[in-house]
Amino acid sequence: GARRHTGDAEGNITIFWFEHGWFWFIPMLNDQTSIGMVTWPYFMKTRGKRSLTQFLMDGIAMCPPLADRLKDSKLINEVEAFGKKSADTLLAFFEAPTKVKLNDRLESAIYAAINGIEANDDGTVGTGKYLQPLKDIQGKLKKQSIVWSDWVTLTKKGPTQKSLNLALPIQEIAGRYECHRDLQNDIRDFCKILFLVAAKALDGFQALKESGGLIDFVDQEHLLLNALDNDSMRRPLSREIDLLLVDEFQDTSLIQLALFLKLAKLAQRTIFVGDIKQAVYGFRGADPELMHAVIREIETSGGRIEVLPDSWRSRPGLVRYANEVFVPAFDSLLSEDKVILNPKRKEIAKQTVVETWILEGSNKELIDGSLSVGIAKLMESGHVIIDKSTGEQRPVRYGDIAVLSRTNKKVTELSDVLSSSGIPIKLARKGLLSTPEVCLASACLRRLSDRSDTLASAEIISLSDCSTVETWLEERLAYLADGNPSYSWRETGDNSHPILKALGQQRDRLKYLTPVEALSLAVNTGEVRRTVVSWGVSELAARQRLANIDAFIKLAEDYEEHCRSQHLAATVSGMQLWMTDMAADGEDMQAVDTSADAVHLLTHHSAKGLEWPVVILTDLEGNVWSKLWDLSVVADMKQFSLEDPLENRRLRYWPKPFGKHSKGINLFDKVGDSEVAKTVAESDIAEHIRLLSG
Repeated sequence: GARRHTGDAEGNITIFWFEHGWFWFIPMLNDQTSIGMVTWPYFMKTRGKRSLTQFLMDGIAMCPPLADRLKDSKLINEVEAFGKKSADTLLAFFEAPTKVKLNDRLESAIYAAINGIEANDDGTVGTGKYLQPLKDIQGKLKKQSIVWSDWVTLTKKGPTQKSLNLALPIQEIAGRYECHRDLQNDIRDFCKILFLVAAKALDGFQALKESGGLIDFVDQEHLLLNALDNDSMRRPLSREIDLLLVDEFQDTSLIQLALFLKLAKLAQRTIFVGDIKQAVYGFRGADPELMHAVIREIETSGGRIEVLPDSWRSRPGLVRYANEVFVPAFDSLLSEDKVILNPKRKEIAKQTVVETWILEGSNKELIDGSLSVGIAKLMESGHVIIDKSTGEQRPVRYGDIAVLSRTNKKVTELSDVLSSSGIPIKLARKGLLSTPEVCLASACLRRLSDRSDTLASAEIISLSDCSTVETWLEERLAYLADGNPSYSWRETGDNSHPILKALGQQRDRLKYLTPVEALSLAVNTGEVRRTVVSWGVSELAARQRLANIDAFIKLAEDYEEHCRSQHLAATVSGMQLWMTDMAADGEDMQAVDTSADAVHLLTHHSAKGLEWPVVILTDLEGNVWSKLWDLSVVADMKQFSLEDPLENRRLRYWPKPFGKHSKGINLFDKVGDSEVAKTVAESDIAEHIRLLSG
């Protein structure tokens, strides 16, 4: 919307001078214009508490010629600007766009290759497998529906030797996709639209909250941050805050840091307590580099850094082992005095501190099974631990053991293997609604609320009596053949089932009950708890089934609370639909029996801050996952200031436009060898080191 020069001068850069410096006016693509202000240092000092954006806008107002050129323009949302910057930084790795019409050349090369292959009578299997996909891509080119992964495919595929020369022109032209002008435009458009949608979604979400008079936790943080600039709040707080104490400082998000720093200026004394070695919550907004910058600022501004050198939690041998491992691992990040710990606990005589288990097996299932064998042998070995409640030595129990893995998927796989091996586990798992005990409770509720639900009747008979379909199916068919109504099968008459009969007698009460009360009535009338306990197997399994019934009722309570918060009517049928959606989203979590003596299963991340006498770490052989192509926060830590920690940060997202292709792509190699990739790799490795040290 900024007014440019006319004619051939439309793209010219313009400089505007004003009293305190000058502005640049640079026309960009898509009717966007870059405006920047260069000022003398004395003027920068007048910024005060204004944001950089507001400072720029105030400066523009002081330059009437520029302000006039911009009067019909609109400032691009900061989030939208992230899209342009993301595209610019990724496309910096690309070759310059060519003016050659590569689509036309590719179509001609494919046409020639197909005709040549068919003419030379190449009937080999390899050429046949090449020819049909080639024809498919030819059709896409004609319809202008070819995708960029097709271009990469053409560089990698070819016919057998007899027709190989015919494919070489295709491979050469397709290999120039990097300089294809349409690809580069697609990347620009994708990044722009992605961040535009994100910005509009944020704006829409904010408007929705405001229309309902609602705020969330992030709103609370922002509102408090802004309120702390108000003298009417600052003055009383400065009189009342004697000590500001922040624990777990390493997990502080950026906005929380800004809050703490503003509060610190009002407090008589401030203490931050944290451990950078445990800063592993990057996905929640914590930034270890930010913590390093804060420490440097505190030290240079006269603050004091005090290291707590003693460890009272772990065995001396384990502390010394950790020192040997992590002092060199953190060498580039922290000095030795900030890593090394002095053990203070007494050692347990003749007990190993660290063991290496070799899990044998030719496949994943056998290797995981070896873990079960290892745990069983540990339990039989008489291994001794210190009981936390009594301080006395005793043999290890299942509940003293934690097995940690890198991913939730792997945790679930291990839980299945350990359970099938007879090892009790403690894990919150999905699939509450698909467990047999909840299926029985749900069938009782459905039968109670709907007499025509004969499928529920069949489920109740099968599950409560542990009977097969053949046991009752012939009897039901004969019942219907005699002209009896389907809905009354086994609910009335001499052959009535006690549970179906009891549910039928209670049905008239349903109209007076809430969904939770209806579910409780169905569970009690159907004697669900007695039935599931009678299924046997083990006491542990019985406790789990009973806990799942309680979790099912708790899920019903959550439904009623959801209805209250949304001002909706709570009904039994509505609850059933709501629970079905929960299950589809994987949010129907089974109960965890906290009283059971069972092995704990967690991810490395979720185990942070927790402790067990015996910890088994798995997946240590895996590679470090790179976050190079993930949504990332890019920060200029050289410009970091405690006065405004929120400045000089942006979001970056680089799309991968080549589908499942990951190898043999020159662009990926160039990005992977860049300084950006090296910085990201160092950050990823540092996070994994912190994760293990925590």
